[in-house]
Formats: sequence, C-alpha cells, structure tokens
Amino acid sequence: MIQQSLQDTLESIPGLEGYVHCGPTGDIQHVDGREEAELLGLIVPYLQQVTQLIGGSIGLEGLYEIQATSPDFRTVVLPVKEGILGLLLNSRTRTDEVVQQLSHLTT
Repeated sequence: MIQQSLQDTLESIPGLEGYVHCGPTGDIQHVDGREEAELLGLIVPYLQQVTQLIGGSIGLEGLYEIQATSPDFRTVVLPVKEGILGLLLNSRTRTDEVVQQLSHLTT
C-alpha cells in the first residue's frame, strides 16, 4: 500500500496522468491513472537497473532518475524511500519541477 505522504504529494502534481509504485524488488505495489501507467510498471524495474548500470559504467554511483519524452507523454522514473516510482505526465508538464516536488520522498 502506498504511504499517505507519497499519495498526497502525487495528488498535488499538475499534469499527472498516472503513476506506478514498485517495491524495492520491482513488484508492483500500486497503480493509478491511465492504463499506460500499468504498462509503465512492467518496465520500471528494468529502467532503474539500466540507470544504475549506465551510472556505474561512467564512474558514477548510479544515475538518480530517468526521463523520457514522447509526443503524448513524459515519463519520470526515480527511486523513493519505499521503492521505485514511475510517473506518467502530460506532454506539457515540467518534469524538473515534478522531480523537485518529490525530492523529500527520494532516497
């Protein structure tokens, strides 16, 4: 179950179309919003692993987040204290502002 502080923060994000919260082992804990959010949940653990591999290969401890943009959506995947969070945002959302808004919940 998603923690109330995370739920409250997510509900305050403008442009949020859906999200998926995965546990530390990649299991889907909670999905809300558009059906694409559930599909995002299937790849969130892999995206997080890729960020760690890329970060390690260039001498960083691990990349903090990954962002992807398409004509219709923007996605952000980042670690939170309770696992991994994948956000599905509308194409006009300023992802850097969203990441800043979530900074108190990240690892």
